[in-house]
Amino acid sequence: MTQTRIIDWLQNLWISILIISPLVIMIKAVPHDWAGWVLVYFSYGIILCFKDFWEDGPLTFVMFLIISIYHAFAITNVYCATFLSGGADALDFHETAVRLVYGETTWQFGREIYELILSYFYKVFGPSLFFGGELSVFWMVLSLIIMVKTIRLLGLWQYRVGLMLLFGLLPSVIMFGTVSLREPLEVLFFLLTVYLTLKQRKSSTVKRGLLILAVITAFGMLHDGLLLYSVFLIVFNLYWGFKIDKKKIWGRFQRFLALILSLAFALAWISVTKEFGNAISALATGESLNYVENYRTASSSSRTTYGLLIDSSSSFGTVTNLPIMFLNYMFAPFIWQIGHLYDLYASMEAILRFSLICFSLLLWRRSQSEMRSQLGFLLVLFFTLEFTWSMGTIAWGTAIRHHLPAYGLLVLTGGPGLLAFLRKMVSRAAAGSERTTGGR
Repeated sequence: MTQTRIIDWLQNLWISILIISPLVIMIKAVPHDWAGWVLVYFSYGIILCFKDFWEDGPLTFVMFLIISIYHAFAITNVYCATFLSGGADALDFHETAVRLVYGETTWQFGREIYELILSYFYKVFGPSLFFGGELSVFWMVLSLIIMVKTIRLLGLWQYRVGLMLLFGLLPSVIMFGTVSLREPLEVLFFLLTVYLTLKQRKSSTVKRGLLILAVITAFGMLHDGLLLYSVFLIVFNLYWGFKIDKKKIWGRFQRFLALILSLAFALAWISVTKEFGNAISALATGESLNYVENYRTASSSSRTTYGLLIDSSSSFGTVTNLPIMFLNYMFAPFIWQIGHLYDLYASMEAILRFSLICFSLLLWRRSQSEMRSQLGFLLVLFFTLEFTWSMGTIAWGTAIRHHLPAYGLLVLTGGPGLLAFLRKMVSRAAAGSERTTGGR
């Protein structure tokens, strides 16, 4: 017995050495990137801390596959070749954060908040472009975990593997989720808000309600447009997420009270943040359309611009332009606008988005009772967030990034229908092939 234990101990020791050796080698080779390499290992370990994964082999394999692809892109972007997503904004965020480490810090909402967050991590662990990218990967890993938990909460467990592949392996998720951009944190906070609200709907607690407010606040601080959207998010999530018995007078009063409190918090949020966010300041002063018009005009020089501006002087023109703006934001570039390989990819992603929306609406229409309410909640959040982005987005190149925070909700609502459709098509193709072979 003692000899068997010694052999097992030696085997475990050798396995541990084999696992840790690459980490030690990379830290020795690039010491300034040590924190990034530690995060690489930690991202795999955190998956095994959740029961949902270590009891489900296929799901764990898919999670490890997705995470490995994320790390491969993050490593390639720093050590081999810079991807399109790793230039411009990503480098600017990193370089500004590095300057903040050694200089004076500022406190403003929007991109400055993300730069400040990044600089705090750099102060503790050291400035490193690789570490910045791996932080984004870590936020995406947490988002993957929340997606799995939301899938279970919605009763979609039979589709878990397909839904995670659909969510995690979208090329734009991989490209923009592995560099130092705000989008991974936006995805994380938005999915966490949705998950917590769904939990609140099942069993309401004051503690969880406060946590929802905190997450929405963090979500709104990442972007000027999200700061404005968070006002709606506070009111709608707290109102819908409050579990009541509609048949009882006390239950109706509780929902009314939840509505009043959420409106009060939203008004307080506008009052506090109007000095920091341009969009919310425009809302507070009644200049929202002028702000949107000026913002879109200033951004209209890109190659991928679809060229729609708002004329705030005409109410009719504004009302008729909004749906066209939204459709272009959601589905451009169209066939006649494709002139580059990047445009072709954006068009293919738009087709996927359109398909998922169709399956989402179909599933919502066929659902009943609480499931219908949950799907309706997710769809309202999806369309309202996308509409908010569409007001300030004038190019499909930028739109690809802005679609990411709401993409998870579209996968949750439309993914099951798409996967069932694909399975049916594969089954029919296989049956047709068997008949053809049998006929011969």
